[in-house]
Parts: sequence; structure tokens; C-alpha cells
Amino acid sequence: MQNEGASQANTQNIAQLQQAIHDMQQQHLMHERCFVAQEDTRRRNNLKIRGVLEEIPE
Repeated sequence: MQNEGASQANTQNIAQLQQAIHDMQQQHLMHERCFVAQEDTRRRNNLKIRGVLEEIPE
């Protein structure tokens, strides 16, 4: 009986850890996308300032 309870608790802990890992991976992807977008905006702004890029394409 005690082993069964411990096994259930372990299963729940594993599920929580898997969810936490998934959440962290999603957050990392979001931060990565934001970073790429910021770098792209910075690059486009620099080109625009130098007159290389007249209009920023969509």
C-alpha cells in the first residue's frame, strides 16, 4: 500500500516536471523569437538611417 502511494506521488511529480519543462521550453522559444525580432528591427532601422532602405517591407 505504501509503495502504491509513493508510486502515485512519483507519477504526479514526473507529470509536473514534464509540464514545467514544456513551459520553460515554450518561454525560451518566445524569448528567442522576441530577440530575433528585435535584432531584425535594429538592423532595418540602421539600414533606414543610412538611407539604404527607404521603406521597410512587411
